[in-house]
Amino acid sequence: MRRSVLAAAVATLAVLVMAPAPAAARTAAPDPVRALKKQLKAERGVKLTEVSKPGTSTSRIRAKSGVQLSPSGPVAAYSVMEPVGEPGEPVETLTFRRSAYLGGAAVAQLLPEGKSWVGAEAAKGVTIDPTSLASRQPINVFDPAVLKATLKGERARPVSGGYLYQGVVTYQELYEASRSFYAGKGRSKRKISYRLWIDREGLIQRLRTQEDLGWGEEKYLATADTRYSDWGHRLVISPPAEDEVLPYEEFRNLRMPDPLEGPVPEDAFAGLR
Repeated sequence: MRRSVLAAAVATLAVLVMAPAPAAARTAAPDPVRALKKQLKAERGVKLTEVSKPGTSTSRIRAKSGVQLSPSGPVAAYSVMEPVGEPGEPVETLTFRRSAYLGGAAVAQLLPEGKSWVGAEAAKGVTIDPTSLASRQPINVFDPAVLKATLKGERARPVSGGYLYQGVVTYQELYEASRSFYAGKGRSKRKISYRLWIDREGLIQRLRTQEDLGWGEEKYLATADTRYSDWGHRLVISPPAEDEVLPYEEFRNLRMPDPLEGPVPEDAFAGLR
């Protein structure tokens, strides 16, 4: 008994006199802008899964997409969109800097035999944002300058698996970061509320945004929730075969089916011919 008490007392004493372990240094959050720049390489890409509510109705759109990157930013994107919880055929899109294509079951029912896509070329002097049909996010997270302007003055807080940024940014601030991308919205003080998650390497994992749109009785809240995965995987997106494409000029006067009216933005072919 005496020995056991002594052993316990010695063990306790050892603990009491032992120097406490130094507290773990709190590491700073990784820089998401720097992490993004490292991903801007030729023939590399990222996958997106998004649910958005872009219009005045309660209808939501689910999109599964892929964005092909380059040192200068996105050069192409594919997407499959469909309404959430409602009947409707999916719409497929392929978007490049100088052309865009619509396909899928919702479009195929209108096309003549042998055609699978509706295609449009950009008008002279127009460059298409390849992500315009793949995501409804108002914040262009593929532009380092826009991402930097969005996060300016905000501190990341640790969360499970990484860090979270939360804040508000105006279109005017985004315009100052990328005047070409946000042309026409530069003087707008309309605010975008966002929450952006990054992993421990600084790579964007999720972005949730919301903004008030419309006026008066037509005012509504637009939302988008996007998850990003498989950063850096090899991705090369090619346009469809020419003989499978119906020119948009021949298609635009046809009646659009109901499923297409939801998933595809009304301005999907703005600036195209």
